[in-house]
Amino acid sequence: MRLKKSKKTEVKDNLNEDLEVLVAGEDLGLIATIENALLDMGYKCFIRIVRTRNEFKYYLVKNTFDIVFVDYCKDLSFADAIELLHGLNAEVPIIVLLEEDNSEQGYEMAKLGADDYCIKGDITRLKSIVFKKCLEYEQKRAQKRFETELIEENERLVVTLESIGDGVIVTDEKGTVIMMNKAAQELTGYSSSCSIGKPLSEVFEIINGVSCEPEPNPYERVLVERKTVGLRKNTMLVSKDGTLRYVSASTAPIKNSDRRIMGVVVVFRDITRIRKAEEKLHKLSQAVEQSPGIIVMADTHGNIEYVNRRFTQVTGYSFNEAVGKSLFFMEMQAGTKEKYSEMIEAIASGKEWRGEIKHKSKDDIIFWEYACYYPIIDSEGVITNYLKVSEDITERKLMSENLFKAKEAAEAANRAKSEFLANMSHEIRTPLNGIIGMTNLTLQTELTGDQRENLNIINSCADLLLRVINDILDYSKIEAGKMTLENVKFDLLNLLERTYKSHVAQLKEKGLKLSYSVQKGIPRILVGDPGRLQQVLNNLISNAVKFTDVGEVRISADIVDKRDDSIKLKFSVSDTGIGIDSDKIGLLFKSFSQVDSSITRKYGGTGLGLAISKQLVEMMNGEIWVESKKEKGSTFYFTASFKRKDKSNVPTENSVNIKTGLPERRLNILVAEDDKVNQLVVLGMLKNEQYSITIAENGIEAIKLFEENEFDLILMDIQMPQLDGIEATKRIRKMEEGTFRHIPIIAVTAYALQDDREKFLEAGMDDYIPKPFSFDDFYAAVNRVVYHDEQPGGKIQKMKKSEDEDIEQSEETIESIAINKTEMDLSFEDIMNRLNLSILNENFVAIDKSALMVKEFAQSKGFEKVKSLAFRIQLLARKNQLENVKQLYEELKQEVDKL
Repeated sequence: MRLKKSKKTEVKDNLNEDLEVLVAGEDLGLIATIENALLDMGYKCFIRIVRTRNEFKYYLVKNTFDIVFVDYCKDLSFADAIELLHGLNAEVPIIVLLEEDNSEQGYEMAKLGADDYCIKGDITRLKSIVFKKCLEYEQKRAQKRFETELIEENERLVVTLESIGDGVIVTDEKGTVIMMNKAAQELTGYSSSCSIGKPLSEVFEIINGVSCEPEPNPYERVLVERKTVGLRKNTMLVSKDGTLRYVSASTAPIKNSDRRIMGVVVVFRDITRIRKAEEKLHKLSQAVEQSPGIIVMADTHGNIEYVNRRFTQVTGYSFNEAVGKSLFFMEMQAGTKEKYSEMIEAIASGKEWRGEIKHKSKDDIIFWEYACYYPIIDSEGVITNYLKVSEDITERKLMSENLFKAKEAAEAANRAKSEFLANMSHEIRTPLNGIIGMTNLTLQTELTGDQRENLNIINSCADLLLRVINDILDYSKIEAGKMTLENVKFDLLNLLERTYKSHVAQLKEKGLKLSYSVQKGIPRILVGDPGRLQQVLNNLISNAVKFTDVGEVRISADIVDKRDDSIKLKFSVSDTGIGIDSDKIGLLFKSFSQVDSSITRKYGGTGLGLAISKQLVEMMNGEIWVESKKEKGSTFYFTASFKRKDKSNVPTENSVNIKTGLPERRLNILVAEDDKVNQLVVLGMLKNEQYSITIAENGIEAIKLFEENEFDLILMDIQMPQLDGIEATKRIRKMEEGTFRHIPIIAVTAYALQDDREKFLEAGMDDYIPKPFSFDDFYAAVNRVVYHDEQPGGKIQKMKKSEDEDIEQSEETIESIAINKTEMDLSFEDIMNRLNLSILNENFVAIDKSALMVKEFAQSKGFEKVKSLAFRIQLLARKNQLENVKQLYEELKQEVDKL
C-alpha cells in the first residue's frame, strides 16, 4: 500500500538541501532553539548570526536567505531590520521573535512588514511558523521557476520559428499580425517592426497567378470554416516590392481551452522553383508522350515500366499490355541472341547501342525500327533504368529496297545501253574500217583524176561518219562520268599548227581564210590534255567553217591569269557566218539540240559537238560562252587551265625511246580476223613491207597456228566466232607461262568505248588500235610493240629545246605553216635532196630526220600518199633496212614527180 506524503514531506522534498537562515540577535540559546526546531522538521540549515545594523545590511546584500529571524539587538531595532529588507527588495519571509506574548507588539511588527511573530519560548509555534513560511516561500519559488521556464520555452519557440525555412505569421483574434519569423519577413518583404499591428491581408497579399484576381484572406476563411485551410492552385504572393512568387500555405486556428479562436498561424513557403520544375517536368512528359519517336523505359531487369503513345500506335499494344514485358518481346530478327548480348553488354557498361531491329506488331504486321538504347545513370553513377528511343523506319526501308531495285534496273538499262553502244560502234566501225582502208589502198594505185576525186569524197564521207560515232561515244563517256583527262607535256604552238593544218583543205574548198594569233608570253610547253584541247578547238573551228560561206575564221589564244605553276588561257574562234539569234543561244550547249531544225537538214550534225565541248572545258576548270549577231557572225570563247612546265616526272606527248642498230629481219605476222574486207585491208597495208602474213578466221584457229608456228607479232580482232580475241589472248599467255617467250599482241577492234583499252591490256595484249585506223596509226602500233619505239628522235630533241621558251608572237596572224624554225628557208626539193644524200651515206639517223621533214611537209599540203611513204621510210631506217629504204625512196620520188 502506497502512503500519501504529508505536506511537511512535500515541502522537504521541494526545498533546497540546506536552508540559508539569517538570525539578527545576541541570544545564543535562541539560535540553538531555531536550529533544533529546523532539524526536528527535517531541514538542514546554515545559520548566519549578525549583531549590528551594518552586519545585517552587509549579509543581506552579499547573500540570499531563505528565512530571516529578528531578535532584539542593541544596535538593530525591528523597524531598522524591516526597513533594510524592504529597501533591498528582498522577498524573504521575516519572523520577529518577542520576549513575551504581546499581541499588540506583534501586530505592530506585522504592520511594519513582518510576516509573523513568535514568543521565544514557544517552540511549537515557532515550528508551525517556520513550516508555514517555508511552504509559502517554496510556492513563490515554484511559480517563479514556472514563469522562467515559460519564458525560456517561449524563447526556444521563437528561435525555432526563426530557424525554419517556412514563413510563419501569427495573428491575434482580430487578424492583426503579432509575430513574423525571419523567413516570413524575407518572403513578404515586410520587416517585423513594420508588419506587427497590421492586418494579415496587408502583409500576406495573395492573388491568382492566372487571372491576377485577389485571393480570399486565409484568416477570414479560418473564421468561417473553423479549421485549418490551404491555398488554391496558382496562388501567388505579392511581396512589398511587387515580386510575385508561387506559394503554398496552411492556416490553422489558435484556440483557447474554451475552443474560442484567439488568432491564426499561417505557415507558408515559396514553391516557384517547384512550380517551374513541375511545369518543365510536365512539358517533358508531354513531349515524351506526344513524341513522334517510340519511347520505352525499363527497369534494370529489362522489364518495361513505361511506353509512350507512339509505341501503342505502332505496335498495337496498349500501355497495360506492354508494362511488365521484356524490352525485346516483339523481336523477330535472326541472330537475336547475339544482338541482345552485344546490346546488353554495351548498355550495362554505361554505353549506348544503336542499330536496326525487325519487329512484329500485335496484329502480326512486320515493321522496322532504328533503335537507340541508353542506360539512365543517377548522380552516384548507378544505373537505375534503361531507355529505348526508336524510330519507325518501315517506309524508309521499303523506299530503300525500291530504290535499290530501281538502281539495279537503271544499272541494267545502263549496261544495256553500253552494250548497244559497243555493238553499234563495232558494227559500224568494222565496215567503215574496210571502206577507209580499201579507199586508202586504192588511192595508192594508178588512178584517173575523176577516180581519185571520187575516192577522196568517199574518204571525206567516211571521216564524217566516224566523227558522228566518236561524238556519240564521247557523250556516252561524259554521261557515265568515265571521261578522264591526260596530264602530259605538250607544245601549244605545235598543237595550234596541227589544228590549223587539219582544216586547210576544207577552207580552200569553201574559199575561206583561216588565221590564228597567240599572245606574247604564253609558255610554249604546258601540262594538260592536248587531245581534248584540240578536240574542243576542232569542234568550234568545224562549226565556224560549216556555218560560214564568205569571209574568214580567226583563232586566238590569250592569257587570263598567269602564275608560277599554272596558267589560265582564253581561246576564241570567230567567224563571219550566219550568226545566231540571241533568244536561241541558250540551246547551243544542250545535247542533241540546234538553234533551228532546218540547220540540221542544211548543214548536218548530231548536235553533240558543243555539248561535249562544254563538258570538256569544265573538266579543264574553264567555261565556254558565245557572242553572236544574226547574219554578222559568231565568236565562241572558252577558258582552260593548265600547269606550267613541271619539274616532276610528267610524261611528254608522244614520248620516244630510240633504239638503233636492230638486225634486219622479216616479220612473221599472224592476223586473227574473221571479216574478209578487213583481212584484205591489213594484207594491203603490209604487202609492200614484204612481211609474212598468216590469216586465222577465229580464236581457236589462231591458238592452233600459234602452237604450230613461230610468229613475231599477232594482230588480234576482238569479236570473232567460236572464240573471241580476249579469251584467245588469255590462252596464249597461259601457254607462254614457264617459258621466256612473249609474243606481242595488238588488239585490232571496232570496240572503242571507255575502258576498252584497259580491258584489252589487262587480258594480256600489248597495244590497241581502234577501227577504223590509218596507215600511221597501224605502223606506229606495230613499231611500238616490236621495236619499242614510236617516232624519230628529232621531235623529242626539238621539244626539250623549247621547254623553257615562251611564244614570241604577239597578235601576229600566222597564215602559212613552216616545217620548223631551223628549216624555214628549205624548199621541198632541198628536203628531198637531203633525204637522198642521207641514203647514199647510209646514215640511218639522217634518213630518219629527213624523212620526217618530208612527212610534215606532205601533211601540211594534204599529200597523203607522200606522207605515208615518208613515214614508212622512217620505220625502215630505224630498223637499218637500207635496201627497203632505197626501194621506197624510188617510189616516193615517183609520187613527188606526179605532184
